[in-house]
Amino acid sequence: EAGLVEGDLLLRFGPVHHLNHRDLRAVLELVPTAAANQDEVAITLLRREQPSVEPGWTHPAADEAAAAERRRRRMIVKIRPRPWSGRGLLGCHIKAYDDAQLDTTDDVGGH
Repeated sequence: EAGLVEGDLLLRFGPVHHLNHRDLRAVLELVPTAAANQDEVAITLLRREQPSVEPGWTHPAADEAAAAERRRRRMIVKIRPRPWSGRGLLGCHIKAYDDAQLDTTDDVGGH
């Protein structure tokens, strides 16, 4: 519902980024405050692009599909933390990653 997709790489979560997240504690502090104030949080992320397939094609070129899987598109989504039917206020689980997990083709431009 929030517009986040499994595999998204979060570059910024509101004012929180790679230099000030303190092992994600800054996100844990921000989310309840945003929920209490009904604030939106802008999230800058990288999302994997899906291979483009023409209608009627059954087998896109393997190298093109693999390249599209590695490419990521930078985008901004806005979420409003709130209680929902599961645990937490986001409806997803955020975990830390490091640059070794990124593909060399990812465009993180100054991340």
